[in-house]
Amino acid sequence: MSYRTSYSQPKSSLSTSKVKAKAKSSSASSVLASPTSLKISSSRFDSIPRGGGFGSKTGGKTAFAVAYSNGSIPCRLVTGTAKMALEWKQTFEEIDYESILPLCVEGLKEIAHPYFTVAKMACIELVSAEIAHETIPPILPEVIKRLREVMVTTSRSNLDAFATSLEFLIGLSNAVTESLTPHITLLLSPIAAEMMKAGSGRTSSAAKSCTKTPGGGGEINLKEKSLEVLQILEENGGEEAYEIIHKKIPTYSR
Repeated sequence: MSYRTSYSQPKSSLSTSKVKAKAKSSSASSVLASPTSLKISSSRFDSIPRGGGFGSKTGGKTAFAVAYSNGSIPCRLVTGTAKMALEWKQTFEEIDYESILPLCVEGLKEIAHPYFTVAKMACIELVSAEIAHETIPPILPEVIKRLREVMVTTSRSNLDAFATSLEFLIGLSNAVTESLTPHITLLLSPIAAEMMKAGSGRTSSAAKSCTKTPGGGGEINLKEKSLEVLQILEENGGEEAYEIIHKKIPTYSR
């Protein structure tokens, strides 16, 4: 929006210099009032997704975002000069995996900070805990249901979330081993779709930064990561897992 100010020839005794000074002052005030000029300093940040402030119930789109905002997720994001970390309010032995882990998996659908960041870090840490092999098997049906929803909904629109779901699946398989085998059929379709995409494979840049992998960071090739997932599922699930994978994805072989 542009602002214009017109002045008629002065009929009073005001001098020409005073009129010009008054016009300059009025023009400056108009510019300051412009909404566009007020946003110049922050406009470069407008496209960055962000959630509501801590304690806010706005900004997220899942039950995880609501739970994290009202303090039901027993952790908080701590940021430092070089990295971010989660600070847990409970030990892993005290955490209610039955309610917390499915919520964190659902949180992988989020795109706003801090929800997606917290969800992916929490997922990796929960399946990496020593107690995971005992606490997760009974709740696998619900975890797999939420994970499938994430993989299906993010494979096209949110590559970082899809990559994180693959990383989580690797950790989940390592935690529960053959207990996962009866459920893997539900997860093979989105993995197969990614592997069949033309070219050398799409890449994601964010997922690995929150894993336990030394030197995490850098890009993840989703086609290569999908193949790695299948290999881990087979390794932990044995012959039964291989038969299920090969039946769904005939191109997969040892």
